[in-house]
Amino acid sequence: IPDMLLQFAHFLDEEWQRKGRDAVSVTVNAKCALNGRPNQTMVSSNRNLLLIDRNQLASEWIQPLITQMQPRVQPSEKTTDKDS
Repeated sequence: IPDMLLQFAHFLDEEWQRKGRDAVSVTVNAKCALNGRPNQTMVSSNRNLLLIDRNQLASEWIQPLITQMQPRVQPSEKTTDKDS
């Protein structure tokens, strides 16, 4: 998904330039949840995606995860009404 955000930002820039609009910026308010973690912001909402080179690694501009993944409970560890 990060690459798609960046690709779309550069596409929008090309479209606006084609229509004669210069000096635009593209920002995004993107949030995601990964592996059971709560939603968090992927990219700083004040970051102009057009200033990011399309060859730059996503790890250099995507915000790091802020919460640890919770351990999964194995089915054998779940309690049932019969266990009480």
